Amino acid sequence: MLPRIRRVGDQRNQITHIVNLTGTVSKEQVGAVKELVGQLSKVLKKHLLQDADFEASLAQSLYPSSKK
Repeated sequence: MLPRIRRVGDQRNQITHIVNLTGTVSKEQVGAVKELVGQLSKVLKKHLLQDADFEASLAQSLYPSSKK
């Protein structure tokens, strides 16, 4: 997961650097940043869901309910 996040961050930094040099933002750059944010959101959501599933499974095994 970290390499994917790093890649998205690197691409965002490249766009930010160009914007800072030129003082302008193109429609393509805005679109690229939106796409990068979407990719980052998907990566984080997938990771967080996996963590939640793992934590639920762990809690269930550590604290089984007394109901049968």
